[in-house]
Amino acid sequence: MKTIFLAKYLIFMLFLGIFVFLLASGCGAAGSFAMNSGRSHEESVMSAPIRLLTVCGVKSVAISALGPCKIVSGENKFQIMALKAGDLEITCSDKGLSVNGDSVSAAIIRVVPDGGKIKIGEIVFRGIAEIRYEKNAMNVINELGIEELVMSQVGREVSSGFKPEALKAQAIAARTFVLHEKIHSKFKVYDLKNLEGPGKIYFGTVTEHVPGNEAVEATRGITLRYGGETAFTPYFSNCGGYTEDVTEVWGTASKEPYLSPVPCFFCKPGEHYAWQTEIAKAHILATLNAAGYPAGDISEIDPNYEISKSGRTKTVRIAADKGKITLSLNEFRSIVGYNVLRSARSLTCRPRSGTFYFTGKGWGHGVGMCQDGANGMAKQGHSYKEILRRYYPGTEISSR
Repeated sequence: MKTIFLAKYLIFMLFLGIFVFLLASGCGAAGSFAMNSGRSHEESVMSAPIRLLTVCGVKSVAISALGPCKIVSGENKFQIMALKAGDLEITCSDKGLSVNGDSVSAAIIRVVPDGGKIKIGEIVFRGIAEIRYEKNAMNVINELGIEELVMSQVGREVSSGFKPEALKAQAIAARTFVLHEKIHSKFKVYDLKNLEGPGKIYFGTVTEHVPGNEAVEATRGITLRYGGETAFTPYFSNCGGYTEDVTEVWGTASKEPYLSPVPCFFCKPGEHYAWQTEIAKAHILATLNAAGYPAGDISEIDPNYEISKSGRTKTVRIAADKGKITLSLNEFRSIVGYNVLRSARSLTCRPRSGTFYFTGKGWGHGVGMCQDGANGMAKQGHSYKEILRRYYPGTEISSR
């Protein structure tokens, strides 16, 4: 009996051990999947085209085929027509879409160029154009690869005279920024808005330059990550000697620890390190009134009413006939013009006859990578990896 009992006990323990092993393996696989699912999702987002809302709510749009192209139905990819080249006038009415006066039954059409470039309005874009008929109007979506978009971003953001390592750092920061925005997009039909005005992210091929495109190709697929996720990587022209904390610019909801202030010793030779400007009192009064702040007349503008740890103005106090007006610096810049009042660092303001004379340091919001600083580092022999580690400390460089 003891022998039988012992045998049964051993068999039981064997099966129990196998069960525990399989359970542990399953949990391990599940844990591995949980850790990798976010990354695999981001990789799929990276490899998929990015869709930009480029034209919204119009009755007609001019599209030029710069070479052979085809027009296909957006729903079933059925070819509607083919062209060697030429201009397309796409219009809509309550009956639907028409191409060069000929009506088409599809509510979505895609203009697919063989050469990968197409002209929408007056701008040459990479990728394809998708025209969607919605509520008796048309929206145009430009669909292209992320790397193609980054070429335009790099060319617009920094000069072709920047050092190669600085251009590489800019390419990676731009790629990461675009990918982050795409991942966190709330839109369904498209990924990002690319309409005229603030927030426009793609400017077509006109902003590209050869050194920038080479930097994009040299860093293809490389991004920055933090805590296993794609980082938020803003950038700007010049920090004036110190970058800014993200919470000072975009509020306490932004908690990226790698976007904290860092000293910058490399941007001083940059053309945007220091600036001065005179703003007409009439302009300030008009823009304040338009923004809902009637002032009457202004006697003084105090740009140092509240200052951040990095030496940037947080709050401006305006002495006006109709009382004190207190504005955040961001709001004040948006009112008078971001390119008029270039930055918030080391601001001074003196009244003059009919004007206010401002001085300051840097250009831009100050969060993330200082572009002039990046170029200064590159001139001193630093690599793009060292540049990125300085301005986004704690992030990891990731190759997909």
